[in-house]
Amino acid sequence: MEATTKILARQLIRLRHQIVTLQGSRVQIRVVARLDGFLPEIWVHALYASRSLSTGLKGASKAMSAMNKVLVVKRGLFKFAVGLEF
Repeated sequence: MEATTKILARQLIRLRHQIVTLQGSRVQIRVVARLDGFLPEIWVHALYASRSLSTGLKGASKAMSAMNKVLVVKRGLFKFAVGLEF
């Protein structure tokens, strides 16, 4: 039980870090969108921000699916244990 708690805590820390990264990328995209000039550097910057945003979302979805798998297993074990009680 403690091992799963540690795993979930680590995943939560990773998820929070990815959320902070996504928020930073979102700010970068907003800055690029507000600029009026069409300089090539701005487009490159926007591409990097978009790529980091998609990478962060990919990591967040992996973490959420891993947590969901752990919770489904725990829920199944709990139902099994409750069913064994008389």
